[in-house]
Amino acid sequence: MTATTQRFINVEKAANDSSRVNIILISVF
Repeated sequence: MTATTQRFINVEKAANDSSRVNIILISVF
């Protein structure tokens, strides 16, 4: 497992918590 995987999990959790957070994260990336 790599840090990227953990980050992806965090993004998925954020998306579940707030769709806007997911969009912002994608925009930043």
